[in-house]
Amino acid sequence: MWAVGFEKHGDPGVLKVMEFPDLRPGPGEVIIRVLATSLNRIDTIVRRGYPGIPVKLPHVPVPTWLAT
Repeated sequence: MWAVGFEKHGDPGVLKVMEFPDLRPGPGEVIIRVLATSLNRIDTIVRRGYPGIPVKLPHVPVPTWLAT
């Protein structure tokens, strides 16, 4: 699986394409094909490292997405 994320806080230059192990669905879960995605304002705040919003690094923002 490929995703855009960051390993350290900073400006947009910290974003990079990262490879992760393929996900396997558990009972009652499915895998979807994402057609389009976007980032929300909170994602840019988290990327900058806003105090009080802890994230585990590396981090992949949770986008709004469109799937089939």
